[in-house]
Amino acid sequence: MTRDQYATRVNNFVTNQLTAASSSTSEAEPPSGQSLYDKLENLFYMEHEINHLFEMPPNYYKYTEADETLIKIQQHQLPPQDWWQAMLAVLPR
Repeated sequence: MTRDQYATRVNNFVTNQLTAASSSTSEAEPPSGQSLYDKLENLFYMEHEINHLFEMPPNYYKYTEADETLIKIQQHQLPPQDWWQAMLAVLPR
């Protein structure tokens, strides 16, 4: 199943749940533990389904590592030209 098909399926499920919830509110019934349980169960089911949209949880470490590397590169200063000349003089010819 592709990601688009899965997203469509989840959207249809949510739409059906909202339609069922709006039609059941017209009925006058006192709130009960069962109705609360049913609504929470639906929320947890949708959360479970949405969590499966991603192959793995988002990990922002690689972006943080890239930012730190870029900052280090920008802060690094190359030695002046005379230092390079002195290093060339040290090398055997």
